[in-house]
Amino acid sequence: MTSSGQTLRRQSERSTRRQTARLLFPKIKGTVTALVMIASSLCNYTILTAASKMRPSQVMVMNIVLTAIGVVLGLFVNLRYTKMVELSKED
Repeated sequence: MTSSGQTLRRQSERSTRRQTARLLFPKIKGTVTALVMIASSLCNYTILTAASKMRPSQVMVMNIVLTAIGVVLGLFVNLRYTKMVELSKED
């Protein structure tokens, strides 16, 4: 992927995160956005530090585990969001 393609993808991901924060936490969306960015930075630093001390096979296993955790958490958020939307439509 080209540099401009990567930039567009990152902008799209940021926009999606902002929209989700706006919908789930309308009163504290700025705080939620800040917390997500701080957590992202801390995770990036921590994971890169840990990976630098591992063998390549261990890095792959760590990547698989973290991806699985991310998928499970993403499904949880998606299901919770869907439930919230259904409940708001009933009201």
